[in-house]
Amino acid sequence: MSDQNPHGTTKTKVFPLPPKDFNPLTAEHGELVHFGYPRRPDPKKEPEAFPHWQRLYARPMRLIDPNFIEHLFPTDLPISRPRSLTYGQNGWAGSVITPANTPYNQAITSASGVWTITPVQLPADEVSWVATWVGIDGSSTTDPVIVQAGTAQGFSVPILKGQTSVVWSEWVPAGAVAVDFPANVGDDFGVSVSLQSSTEALVWLYDFPPGRNADTVSTHFQIQAPNGSPAAGLSAEWIVESPGGEWYALPDFGTIKFPQTGGLTVPYNYLQGFFDGSYGQPVEMTDAQGNVMATANIGPEGEVTITWVAAT
Repeated sequence: MSDQNPHGTTKTKVFPLPPKDFNPLTAEHGELVHFGYPRRPDPKKEPEAFPHWQRLYARPMRLIDPNFIEHLFPTDLPISRPRSLTYGQNGWAGSVITPANTPYNQAITSASGVWTITPVQLPADEVSWVATWVGIDGSSTTDPVIVQAGTAQGFSVPILKGQTSVVWSEWVPAGAVAVDFPANVGDDFGVSVSLQSSTEALVWLYDFPPGRNADTVSTHFQIQAPNGSPAAGLSAEWIVESPGGEWYALPDFGTIKFPQTGGLTVPYNYLQGFFDGSYGQPVEMTDAQGNVMATANIGPEGEVTITWVAAT
């Protein structure tokens, strides 16, 4: 992790683990807040939002304390920022949703997604990284804030020898914090980012190992905005990113798919509105010369598919 970021590393707060018999479906609002859960939508008044919440926070899982790792990377990961509608050498590929694209036209407060951690083909003897993440804000050149979490795969010399997978979260412009959490090739990995306010967000991480008897492992924590960098809920993103631009090469990641995408808006007519990735706009990753590095496709059910394109 870079020590050169003037905003430092993203600040975190850890919640106590709930008791084993804790049921988020019946818990009081104060209990949900105490244990780090977002507000539970009313299943009768918010019939679209409640199943989304239930799928994220009421599933059987083994909840563990987060363990944060600092000073893992030579520079912040990810460090890229959008430059234009089609992003430049430090590029994104995936889906971007703005409030105007949803049925509610209200600020976005939550975004979630699941993807499979796939093997990557790494250039020989070259530092290379690819990042996959879900986030809120940051989709325009006038919005410098991004609230995000995800995984990164790559090869760093000499800091990390061989291919590695890293779990991370950050509130840009502060630097990323790495999380000691399972992220193995072949696992399905899930992220939920929910704004509690303009300066606080809940991050939930899920690891779904293959196999019927494998436990779903989850951890959660709060991240906080650096001074002067509040979130506004201007967009939600499901992204594969080339996090280093001129610093890191982009490995061949094949195809990465978000089969499940979703999000919530602020109360619309006093109720939360739900949307999925089908409302998004696809974004292609391009290099500085305009060559396409990765394509994006959005399916009718909100699934987002990002495919690496070989250099010509």
